[in-house]
Amino acid sequence: MILQTERLILQPWSVDRIEDLVRLSSDPAVMRFIGSGDPWERERADHMHSDLLNHWSEHGFGWRTIRQADESEVIGVLGLSYTGPEAVEIPTPEVEIGWWLDPEVWGRGLATEAAARVRNDAFERLRLDKVIARHQVANPTSGRIMEKIGMTFEREAVGRHGDHVRIWAIGRDDWLRLGR
Repeated sequence: MILQTERLILQPWSVDRIEDLVRLSSDPAVMRFIGSGDPWERERADHMHSDLLNHWSEHGFGWRTIRQADESEVIGVLGLSYTGPEAVEIPTPEVEIGWWLDPEVWGRGLATEAAARVRNDAFERLRLDKVIARHQVANPTSGRIMEKIGMTFEREAVGRHGDHVRIWAIGRDDWLRLGR
C-alpha cells in the first residue's frame, strides 16, 4: 500500500503518525486555507487521527504521510477520502483529494507529484469513477495543482465557515485521456 514517486514515499496513515498531524495542523501557515483558517488544538487533531485510522480500516484507502525518499521526516499529508456531512459544499459521498505540506517545502512541485500519484491509485487500484477537490478562492496555488493533475473546475460554492471555495473534479475517462 506504500506509493512512491521519483522523489516521494506516500505511506498509509498509521497509529504512530499522530505527532505529524499535530505538528502540521497547529502550523498557522499550513492551516491558513483549511476550513476556518485557524490552527487546530491537540484534541481536534486527536479526533481527526482516529477518523483517519477508521477510514483506512473501513475503505482500504485514506490519508497518507508524505516524505522525501531520501529523508525520514514527514513533510506533509495527502488525503484521499470520502467527504462527510461537514463538507456542506459537496454532495456526499464523494471521494476528495487534498494535501497539506510543511511550508519549508512549498514551491518544489511536491504536492503536484504526490497528488498525481494518489490520483492514479484512485483510478487504477481503487477503480473509482471520479475524484473531487476543493480549495479556498484565496488559495489559487492549490487550484493550479488541481489543474496540473488534470482536474477541471466545476463550480464555486460556500463552505461551512463562510469560506468561498472552488470545486474541481476528474473522472476516470478524463484520466484515461491524460494517458495516465
